Amino acid sequence: MLNNHHLNVKTNKSTAIVSTASTSISLPKNIENDNKAEPKQKEEDDNNNENVESYLVPWTYSCLFKPAIERVKHSHVEHLLEVFRHVDQASHSFLFDFAKLIFADSGLGNSINLQESYLRMHANAPNSDLEFPPRLSQIQEFQLFSVRRPFLETIKEIASSIKYLLDTTNAIIAIVPINYQHLVEKRKREFVQASKRFSNTLKDYFKRQEANQVYIAANHLILQTMKLCLAIRERVRMG
Repeated sequence: MLNNHHLNVKTNKSTAIVSTASTSISLPKNIENDNKAEPKQKEEDDNNNENVESYLVPWTYSCLFKPAIERVKHSHVEHLLEVFRHVDQASHSFLFDFAKLIFADSGLGNSINLQESYLRMHANAPNSDLEFPPRLSQIQEFQLFSVRRPFLETIKEIASSIKYLLDTTNAIIAIVPINYQHLVEKRKREFVQASKRFSNTLKDYFKRQEANQVYIAANHLILQTMKLCLAIRERVRMG
């Protein structure tokens, strides 16, 4: 079981006094340089957070909004789902940004690990949008793409399953018309890169116990897997 570590940052009221007094004191050069570097470091940290959160954007509707709305009064559910579905299609990041605002306003922004939460929600998220044409039914292994299992239950199996998944992908590519193979091959390469990243972060976890990096890499791998599936589905339909 991966343990999520929480970083508690405490602020001191005397900081304001020290800050005021320091305006009349000349700081050593090394301290001045450190202070100048802080905004740049903060900007880099913000950019890194935006990059890793982009792996979660495509799943906000299916993992978060759809399950929540289904608990609402039945007569309103279909309408709400339809509205959110159109919003998600029109602006892919809107629902994710909207959800973050809700978390922040409710005071939960700092207590929820979105990378871990999305992985857990994937276990129950619908996957009807990833169903494939009947012509792919002869490839039995391909049906495994549509099986979602909780990440924490399969973490030991994922690394050894990557090669099997690639072999299955190669079998699928073989039946895709040649003139439609370019995008599928591109998605396959992206999937391989995400697989290597996940394997490396998994190894690092057992050394350093940095669970969140595994969550991020796993969400990236899920994203690339689904992109590969969608590319194959569309190319088979076009063929």
